[in-house]
Amino acid sequence: MVVQGQHIYVMGWIDDGCNYLETVERMNVVTGQWEPVASMGTKRHGCAAVVQGQHIYVMGGSDHGCNDLETVERMNVVTGRWEPVASMGTKRHGCAAVVLGQHIYVMGWIDDGCNYLETVERMDVVTGQWEAVASMGTKRHGCAAVVLGQHIYVTGGIDDGCNYLETVERMRDDMDVPERRWEVEASMGTKRHGCAAAMLGQYIYVIGGYDDWNYLMTVERMDVYRVFLAADEAVAGQWQGRWEEVGGSMGTKRYRCAAVVHEGRHIYAIGGRDIYNYLETVERMDMTTWRWEAVASMGTKRYGCAAVVQEQHIYAIGEGDRWQYLETVERMDVAAGRWEAVANMGTKRYGCAAVVQGQHIYVMGGQDGSKYLETVERMDVATGQWETVASMCTKRHAWEDSSSTTHPVPAGKSDL
Repeated sequence: MVVQGQHIYVMGWIDDGCNYLETVERMNVVTGQWEPVASMGTKRHGCAAVVQGQHIYVMGGSDHGCNDLETVERMNVVTGRWEPVASMGTKRHGCAAVVLGQHIYVMGWIDDGCNYLETVERMDVVTGQWEAVASMGTKRHGCAAVVLGQHIYVTGGIDDGCNYLETVERMRDDMDVPERRWEVEASMGTKRHGCAAAMLGQYIYVIGGYDDWNYLMTVERMDVYRVFLAADEAVAGQWQGRWEEVGGSMGTKRYRCAAVVHEGRHIYAIGGRDIYNYLETVERMDMTTWRWEAVASMGTKRYGCAAVVQEQHIYAIGEGDRWQYLETVERMDVAAGRWEAVANMGTKRYGCAAVVQGQHIYVMGGQDGSKYLETVERMDVATGQWETVASMCTKRHAWEDSSSTTHPVPAGKSDL
């Protein structure tokens, strides 16, 4: 799913008949109407999508025959037409993709031989040509990729030996640096998988997660401005980013919590689960003091919930614990410091997509425990009322949504 202008586009994935899809739909957020647009040339699941100017690019994934793909298509949102563009050099399923300038980068993940990848490719959207660029130093699956300034940062994940990673790499894309290469950044202090991440100013924050043995309550951040480290006065030293543990620890270990930043002052960690329990508790860190404090708990335990910020409110939507799907929605008045239930959605939803557009929160698709959904609802945050808007043409459930109830259990401990 991508947002382009006043339209929300959804493409590909799997319907409730386990059919792989090439169909594409878009919703005009002004009129509230869905319409089918031209289908892609290939059925795709687990593809990556990015917006670059007037084009939507879709890359890789797997087709209905479970073949991993190297092919790439793009749609001109003005003409509504898809066209194939140059293929990547490697088949990639579930790859990470970022846009930096006039280039689209794809990196890591798994090829059709179930090989973990360190390779990176980029496409020049002006010439339409792909080229291999410097490979990362480590094969990574489940890594996170972010762009800050002229740098691409890749953090954590799992390597081909099933080792959880604390390592960080970055690559600079700058015309003044003709030889692009990855360089090792300072590692995080902790291996992390399933953590929440938030960016604020010059810092990348990682919160909680799982380190292959324990659920975590610690928080780290990296100052992306470089810090000069010299071995001694006679040595030139080197420039390197610096991770530091901040704010002490949260009061609770959290795996797959939600994290949001409010007004550049506080980071909120919402719900998730610890070793034994699903959580309704919420904590926040004051960015000026780095101290965590417990704030009002939600009325419902929520694991892997969606959280969005809309002006002075934080909304927690759907999901729940492993036993039930939820239609309930709560919001926190940040100024008053309390949660309140707001109007329920009309449908219980798990694996849905949610976006904020102006004064509305849109929730699309998912499943309700018995069937897949094509229905769409939106909430007017001014009136607090939900309304059904035009359904998508296809039932869609995000199999690979981050709110999946699949989770690791620390060694020696039983699941709930």
